[in-house]
Amino acid sequence: MKKVKRNKSEFERILDEIEGREQFHHMDGEDYEVYEEYEDNAGMSQPQPQKRLYKADPYQIVVNNPTDKALKAVIYGHDKFLLKNNFGSDSGIEITTGQTGVEYVELLQRSARLPFKIQHIRVESDNTLQLSKPMVVNWKNGRGRWEQWLINMQIYRSAYQTDKNIIDIDRDKIDVDGSTYLEVEIEPKTRIFYSIFPYYEVDTADTLRGKDPIKAFANAKVNTGAISIRPKKISG
Repeated sequence: MKKVKRNKSEFERILDEIEGREQFHHMDGEDYEVYEEYEDNAGMSQPQPQKRLYKADPYQIVVNNPTDKALKAVIYGHDKFLLKNNFGSDSGIEITTGQTGVEYVELLQRSARLPFKIQHIRVESDNTLQLSKPMVVNWKNGRGRWEQWLINMQIYRSAYQTDKNIIDIDRDKIDVDGSTYLEVEIEPKTRIFYSIFPYYEVDTADTLRGKDPIKAFANAKVNTGAISIRPKKISG
């Protein structure tokens, strides 16, 4: 008897894309329809559309400390800091976005309504000392469970980078929802730029509209500025 490949359910396909996604490597970030072959009960091979990938345009957050002393900045944290002074950051910290016409409070509220997973963070600053400052990730649920972990920025710096004002963080998958917030100490007279690339985003309201609630993104396209070093050939 001929063995027939079982058709994957939509839920199984989404899990495959979130956990594996090897088939999406090296894509340039535009919208894609990816097809896989499957056999129906009649043994006919037909293309079956998989989930569309969207270009991974980053959320851009600009943090500025114009004062003469180091201050703590808080990024995100809708549930805890929406109604707090300066959204939880020390007085003097200024947080804006890199998107024209988008205020930081709008980005903050969006993170609670449309939770997402981070696939890549690019950090830029003219102050190289600032780039050595660790970032603390905090998460707490409604039952009091609290998690906190440290991102050591130095381990992400490549010895082959030509631009010393950039650090690319691409090894930590961080879930951002209303309870997630990032903390970092900002040096005096320092501005720092965060480009946050989403991995996938969830809009539960899309289920009510008959749409897929999970929006998946292609790999972030960033130029790390690294150069290739080849060993010199020794004659003789």
